[in-house]
Amino acid sequence: MKFPKILLGAATLPFLFGFTNIAHRGDNEAGQYSEHSFQAYDRAIAQRADYIEMDIHRTADGVLVVSHDNNMSKIFGANINITESKYADLVKYHNHAGEPIHTLKEVFDRYKNNPNVKFMIETKNETSPTGMEQQLVNLINSYGLQNRVLFESFSEPSLKVLSQIAPNIPRTLLGRNYRDIGNNQYFASYYYNPTISEYLKAHGKKYLVWGADSEEAMRKLVEQGNIEGIITNFPGRLSQVLGVTSYPAQDIQGKIIIKYRKNGAVNVWNGYGKSAKFSGQRVKDGTEHAVSQVAIQNGKTWYNLGNNHWIDGQYVAFYASANKAGQAPVQRKGVLKIKYRPGYSVNMWNNPNGTHFSGRRLKHGTSWKYYATAQSNGHTFYNLGANQWVDGHYVTVIR
Repeated sequence: MKFPKILLGAATLPFLFGFTNIAHRGDNEAGQYSEHSFQAYDRAIAQRADYIEMDIHRTADGVLVVSHDNNMSKIFGANINITESKYADLVKYHNHAGEPIHTLKEVFDRYKNNPNVKFMIETKNETSPTGMEQQLVNLINSYGLQNRVLFESFSEPSLKVLSQIAPNIPRTLLGRNYRDIGNNQYFASYYYNPTISEYLKAHGKKYLVWGADSEEAMRKLVEQGNIEGIITNFPGRLSQVLGVTSYPAQDIQGKIIIKYRKNGAVNVWNGYGKSAKFSGQRVKDGTEHAVSQVAIQNGKTWYNLGNNHWIDGQYVAFYASANKAGQAPVQRKGVLKIKYRPGYSVNMWNNPNGTHFSGRRLKHGTSWKYYATAQSNGHTFYNLGANQWVDGHYVTVIR
């Protein structure tokens, strides 16, 4: 991301309660933690993100689920389209964090009692409303979360419907022509442009930027003073740039499963982090426990079982292991080059095990961005977006 040289500006105007830290798909840290997982969401709120950014699709049987892609291949390793499938068929697959796809209701249940947690919700309707809008608003209303939600969409028709049925919930137009903002309150783009900023300011609108992940890029955006917030894969890094010094434990409502070695047990601590003291108690591998808080210190998560009894997050799972979990892709970004024979091409597959030919081939010597890797039968497969995979035997990784 390139930024124009700008002088330090005055403090930014408040977006609700100040400069806003929006965790893009949770604290996924460019794929280190599985996007849209409880693992990533918990880390985001523990690091003082103001909003969890979520993408919503509706299954064939009418369940609202959280996923960026409609196809589950990149995250779950399954060539299944969410909108064409029943929810019961989707939860059979787990991501690299060992979690299935989450419903929006599950996310609300986990964080409903913590007013610090807000939700930026994208309706994944590229051209027209799908009918999810009313269902989405009804769910928000049933939880009383109207003041903790910000809508976003690339779809102007979807935003128009939302403005009619939920006029008091603010809306963000994503990445289109900023002059088409209409009656929406916010505009978001993947770069900062002073012309856009001036236009939005003159029309009483607010400006958000996504994709700033380095400390340098964040600091430039914060200091130039003409935007209200950043949507980032590294909310913890943004908190540091914003000068946050206090990271109190955050309330959640959920369950964990102790993940250790078979028949083993892990320590329970009084307190967490540097101040933790061994309580004299241990909990066994595979046992399930309710948790009431999450905290983070030096990059490590901790979970409160109640009465200030804490478990180190490295020994925590949220779901029993699934058959597909061990094969789930790992999000990684980079660039590769196809390596075969001059004048020839290699197959592209619809899954990360090379069994469903997509009908497409990639020419020797061409370069492509990749977004995830998966292991199958001793081969590494690289995801080129959605359900497009190439066998690593035929690639050279450039970076």
